Amino acid sequence: MSSRSQPSAPDKPTPLADVWSGIVTLGLLACGLFFLLDAWAPPRDLPWKPLDLRQPIGWATAAKVARLEVDDRASPEQVEARTTACLALLRQAGVQVRRGQDRDDGGFCVVRGAVRLTGGEMTPVSPSGLAMRCPLAVRHILWDRHVLQPAARDVLGAEPARIDSLGTYACRRVYGSQDEAARPSQHARANAMDVAGVRLT
Repeated sequence: MSSRSQPSAPDKPTPLADVWSGIVTLGLLACGLFFLLDAWAPPRDLPWKPLDLRQPIGWATAAKVARLEVDDRASPEQVEARTTACLALLRQAGVQVRRGQDRDDGGFCVVRGAVRLTGGEMTPVSPSGLAMRCPLAVRHILWDRHVLQPAARDVLGAEPARIDSLGTYACRRVYGSQDEAARPSQHARANAMDVAGVRLT
């Protein structure tokens, strides 16, 4: 009587093979999701798309503006490169702007990458030509175009004619505190603007 050999069971995939298969699958899914987002999502919501000040504020706008910031430890060359890119962004959006004079009043009162908004497609600011860090200028234009102007039209049925400002630079701590433990104000870096009011047409 002849004996029959039993068919051998198929090799089971090893745990390592399962891991690699899962990684490849996840990678393909991630690539597919990326291409879908890149093709269909609004550019303002995608952090890898360039910032466009003509576009409404989106989920990624704050992160894009933050990339324009100048680190306090940056070299003069880095400051100029970042500020030049920021100036170009403003000009592409129809804003008239020029490079301002940086200043160092000692301690934490240092302004680097200063610019001055002088006109163009923006609500005029009084007094005009205030010196400010370039990322603040970008934030101001975004607020003016996509918050202030639409609100004036929709709520008050008018156009903003002028923004009255109390200034951007002041070498002081928050709330004018004399306590050395108090943190420096953003005004000490020309990185904040106080708005006194808005005049309408």
